[in-house]
Amino acid sequence: MTAHRPAILSGALAAITLALGPCAAGATGPSFAGYGFRGGIAAARLHGDYGDVGGPNRRLGGSATWLARFRLDPWFSVQAELGWVSKGGNGQWSFPVTSGTAIMDIEHRFEYLEFPALLRLDVPTGRAVQPFLLGGPGLAIRLDSQRTTHLRTIGAVPNAAIRHATIFEGLSVSNPKFKAADWSAIGGGGLLLGRGRLRMVLDGRYELGLRNVSPESAASACNGAWVASIGVEVR
Repeated sequence: MTAHRPAILSGALAAITLALGPCAAGATGPSFAGYGFRGGIAAARLHGDYGDVGGPNRRLGGSATWLARFRLDPWFSVQAELGWVSKGGNGQWSFPVTSGTAIMDIEHRFEYLEFPALLRLDVPTGRAVQPFLLGGPGLAIRLDSQRTTHLRTIGAVPNAAIRHATIFEGLSVSNPKFKAADWSAIGGGGLLLGRGRLRMVLDGRYELGLRNVSPESAASACNGAWVASIGVEVR
């Protein structure tokens, strides 16, 4: 059996080559197409059973990205990125107390190190303005997370002092450890401005979190963020 293994492997490779046909013969492999840097703003919120209550409102955060492109053909390239982004969401809970109504403002802040791997479609226009589309998956590693709350009252007795022990009885306001990693689906596009090796790039995308990042499995919270950025790309 061992003596026949080289022959079997050679036959398998020959079969694969014949099956690929002209595609295999014409393939030259990806070539390095350039690199770049971007910085921008992320408008993020949370989705899910918990997210729609605890963080449905947009929270503004920052983003910064380094990217490298590898060309597959004149239209398509693979864009590998390494970036930082601040996500999360804002929410508000209200409940009655003896002094009127207590309102709890909640802010969720997630800091991620992201690793998107995107397929990019460039539209060669021959002009100084060149549009592109991109999409693909992304892996995010949590660097930090924090849930903060601010309590205020409205009603019969404005600015009334409220005893936290009474209000928070049976109500969790701790700072839980959210999931350490998240998967996302990314889609968007942008514009390249300029004709030289150094071009300005405008990028807009949406990142949809595919994993429940909440520590409580019974209440889901998934990330969602619009990210707009501006930067430079060298080719």
